[in-house]
Amino acid sequence: MLHKLQDFAQEGTFSTPVGSGSAASAAADNSDLDLDQLDEALTRIAKMFDPVYYGFGTPKFPNPARLSFLLRLAKFPTEVSDVIGEREVENGTAMALKTLRRIRDGGLHDHLGAGFMRFSVTKNWGLPHFEKMVCENALLLGVFLDAWLGYTAGPKGPSLQDEFADVVVEVADYLTGPIIRTPQGGFVTSEAADSYYRRGDKHMREGAYYLWTRREFDQVVGGSGTSSDDHALAVAAAYWNVLEDGNVPQENDPFDEFINQNVLCVNRDVVELSRQFGMPQAEIRRVVDDARAKLRAHREKERVRPERDEKVVVFTNGMVISALARTAAALKGVDDERAARYLKAAEQAASFIKEKLWDEKQTAGNPLRRFWYQRPSDTKAFADDYAFLIEGLLDLYTTTLDKKWADWAKQLQGESIPKSQPLNYIRLTFES
Repeated sequence: MLHKLQDFAQEGTFSTPVGSGSAASAAADNSDLDLDQLDEALTRIAKMFDPVYYGFGTPKFPNPARLSFLLRLAKFPTEVSDVIGEREVENGTAMALKTLRRIRDGGLHDHLGAGFMRFSVTKNWGLPHFEKMVCENALLLGVFLDAWLGYTAGPKGPSLQDEFADVVVEVADYLTGPIIRTPQGGFVTSEAADSYYRRGDKHMREGAYYLWTRREFDQVVGGSGTSSDDHALAVAAAYWNVLEDGNVPQENDPFDEFINQNVLCVNRDVVELSRQFGMPQAEIRRVVDDARAKLRAHREKERVRPERDEKVVVFTNGMVISALARTAAALKGVDDERAARYLKAAEQAASFIKEKLWDEKQTAGNPLRRFWYQRPSDTKAFADDYAFLIEGLLDLYTTTLDKKWADWAKQLQGESIPKSQPLNYIRLTFES
């Protein structure tokens, strides 16, 4: 753990397990750990923080691990805040929450479907690289879940009306939907950035599935052209910053790929639009929801969805299993139908990997294959495959208390490290 924190302080990145509080407790109990490393790491992150647009650096990557670290600082044992300082911990939390809100509202977010793109080319989160990585979405699901449960849920417990709850549900729905989840139960790797704009086109364009001209936006949302429709259209265009000449600045489009194109971004919130248009907030929400439904239906009917990378990779599936298991646990008593659906998807993915990629009869060497694509890969699993699958199984066990997941995680752990050097927090989990 000490070496990991030293790397973190040098690079400003940290691979804190999403969804596992045991690592934080282990850090506090480790007598070799110098908590000043945490202080140094936070200082470096704060220097990289963009106080105007939030996030870190340009291009803007979501960096779920860094956001998870910032959110968890306030949840660590009191020794951490004693060393770092309560104000600094609060600043860390604020950096994370502000960045998550910008990720939610900006161009990385697919505002009509679901999920997040890989990174933003611009510092204001306005122009994404349109590829969707499943592993990144799984990690973001875990971070938004932490933000919801740890910072916006009310004193009576979590509710779907809390801030970030809608993002959690949306991303979990995306990951368990037919685009990402295969009929056999595994999760694919990604959706491509490029696609055909219409069926029959011969050339792909980046973002073709997601971009809108003002003319097409007006035709889909405007309806019959009555005064009430025109008013609703003006509200929707203002909400997503849809402009006549497009909202991609010329300096960010050197090859003229996005002329007159608009990336949907939440430009003004409901409160601002209510004041601007003199409409009740509930009516603004209704107008936006209606416009979203029209745009989504048009996109699904007229456009060609980006192709998928259909490999079922172990580490990606481990991340999704972990995030879905945690989300299912959080939603019990809040939305039982979704909780059951997410948990079933996580269990089926774990079962798929065990059935297709795990050779229990192999007594020597590496018994886990790295991915499935129509058949098991010849490539054996890497350390990250073992690590993320074990974490997913432990989260499944925590949610279900089904011992088979803990037993398999223990088997995997035994295969992934020398028998004489078990990881303490894994061993204690099984012994407790």
